[in-house]
Amino acid sequence: MVKLTTRMIIEVAGFPKEHVEEVMKKVVEKIKQEQKVLSDVVHEAKELKEMWGSFVELEITFKDLNHFTDFCFEYMPSSIDVLEPENFSFTSLDLSNLYNDLMGNIHRYDMLLKNFKATNTILRRQLDDKEKKEEVSKSEENI
Repeated sequence: MVKLTTRMIIEVAGFPKEHVEEVMKKVVEKIKQEQKVLSDVVHEAKELKEMWGSFVELEITFKDLNHFTDFCFEYMPSSIDVLEPENFSFTSLDLSNLYNDLMGNIHRYDMLLKNFKATNTILRRQLDDKEKKEEVSKSEENI
């Protein structure tokens, strides 16, 4: 497969400001350990409505589309520009492998979301049951 060079933006939001800046610093350090980063510009955290936000502009070279796709799932960039190459040529096997990896990631995230939803439903039921028992207990105390 072909190597590609990209420019992208990755954002971090939260609070307090110091935490956002520390997380951004760690994210950039981790990316630099994993990828060939050509440049990075971290922007100071700014106050947004109810939280703080920062972003980094990165230029990164990936050895192939599979690594690029994995990176996108891992770091969820908010903006991507492919700088090089200008044109792509794929074999059917390359494209099949890329999309199988892509679909595998999507299925993994779908499973995680379904597990979180099921856990949330169970916890909500347990909380509702507990609240009902407390209401019954309070009612019995008042009799």
